[in-house]
Amino acid sequence: IAWCPEHRKFMYTTRKEARRVARQHAKKDEHKAPYPCDVREGYWHVGELGFLVTSGFMTREERYG
Repeated sequence: IAWCPEHRKFMYTTRKEARRVARQHAKKDEHKAPYPCDVREGYWHVGELGFLVTSGFMTREERYG
């Protein structure tokens, strides 16, 4: 685990590790998901999916490209 100063979030070296952390930290109504860091190649962050995605109005791909 490292710290990303640009996004001020933890960085994970693999998607698998980020997914594990997302599952551990997700609460009942939260939807956490890993996504690649757009500044530092090869690293991953964990964040919440937006309302439009969790409500089914858009897919992840439509919302986040």
